[in-house]
Amino acid sequence: HHTAAALEKRAYIKGSGTSEEAVASVAVKNYKNALLNPIAAYGTKVTTNDIALSDMVASPLRDGEISESADGAIVVVLASKKIVKEKNVDPIWIRGISYATNSPNFDTREWTNAKYADLCGKRAYKQAGITNPQAEIDVFEIDDTYAFKELQHLESLNIYENGEAGKAVLN
Repeated sequence: HHTAAALEKRAYIKGSGTSEEAVASVAVKNYKNALLNPIAAYGTKVTTNDIALSDMVASPLRDGEISESADGAIVVVLASKKIVKEKNVDPIWIRGISYATNSPNFDTREWTNAKYADLCGKRAYKQAGITNPQAEIDVFEIDDTYAFKELQHLESLNIYENGEAGKAVLN
């Protein structure tokens, strides 16, 4: 699957004008952030030069831009307002949710933008009554299986305009 990601990275970089340095900066940031988590599996200190010199997996995708696999688990307990009131807890309310995937057919796939993320974002924002996600949402958990995907998803979720996420990570 790295080959498909490499094709998508090439299309994203070309279509958005995002630099390789911006993509490498995402990887550097994420490795550094993992050092702040005592149970994170792959925290390390690297530079954008280290990422640029890491092995080429499938051009233009480099090994340093690919997240390693790690086991993990998330537990979400859903409860009604009544239960929340009875238990006197401070909940996090889910106000919108959506799911979509990319086309499995390469001929019909959108290569530059993450159309599935755009579609999900619009659906979830509508459900939640959100009109300006960047101003109204405090935390975004963005897929960073590949460093470029974090930038692409931020743009597809309308947090940044096309090509602006890479500039933001460099500032």
